[in-house]
Amino acid sequence: MPSDSATALVSLSRHTLRQLKFVLPGGLITYYLNSHVAFWRIATGEADSDGWAQVTALAALFSAAITVVLTALATIGRAVISDSDPDRFDRSRLVITIIHTS
Repeated sequence: MPSDSATALVSLSRHTLRQLKFVLPGGLITYYLNSHVAFWRIATGEADSDGWAQVTALAALFSAAITVVLTALATIGRAVISDSDPDRFDRSRLVITIIHTS
């Protein structure tokens, strides 16, 4: 019987592959339409737009950065906790730890 960590890795891989079918086309369309260039111009204030556009763009960048940081912390924390003592892994404790450290 496969171990829990091997099962979790397979499950993570399946989930990742399912999500890539959305991420890759979205990234390609964004690149093709130059949306990332327009977004960056709004965020840096180079575009001829009102103040709310820049505030919204900066809030979106901040939100994305927080998402990346929390995901990285969850991934690293889960690896550290599950490698140190797999029998004591508690998801709720990990989530609380991540929320308090951010």
